[in-house]
Amino acid sequence: MPEEPPAEPAPDAGQVCCRRTDPSSQRQCALCGRVTCRNCRVLVNKRRVCLPCRKKIREELAAERAGFTRLPGAIVLGLVGAIAGGAGWAFIGVVTNAEIGYVAVGVGFLAGFCALLGAGGRKGTPIQTVAVFCAILGLVLGKYFSIAYFVKQQVPDLSYFDPRMVDFFVQFLPKTLSPFDALWAFLALGIAWRMAKPTEVAI
Repeated sequence: MPEEPPAEPAPDAGQVCCRRTDPSSQRQCALCGRVTCRNCRVLVNKRRVCLPCRKKIREELAAERAGFTRLPGAIVLGLVGAIAGGAGWAFIGVVTNAEIGYVAVGVGFLAGFCALLGAGGRKGTPIQTVAVFCAILGLVLGKYFSIAYFVKQQVPDLSYFDPRMVDFFVQFLPKTLSPFDALWAFLALGIAWRMAKPTEVAI
């Protein structure tokens, strides 16, 4: 038989918690244990919290959000993550001689993680946007490096960054796409977006 959860400890009767103390509704704050009543508490994620704790939560949420000053760092490291992720995806494809689609999810994770790292751990829509664009770049680079490698097997004197290689990439890309690519790309971009998603709190 499952054990019942322990009952919430009742505060000592008659404690003054605010100017309009209501002893009959007094309960402890779920975060700091301070005695509160219905006149000096609020619900945060369906838990009873005192007003000072609510203020602290709001301050922490505001501090978590990134301003535009965090964008340069997010862009730089996001690009690094995109290039590394795309190159890694292509390398795995070359070694295994097969395109492993679900590795693309790792490209999205790496781009999002690096963008978040570059933003100093700050989150918000600007950083999420950077993360998604970097993830897109990483996926495109992964496809590019994969196609370029196999083109070089046929045309050894062609460099990876030759304009003609870009033409080959545009020509062969549609032939390498499948419905599963859309699925992996969707998951990769979703992960990149969620990496920098601000904490959600119902206040």
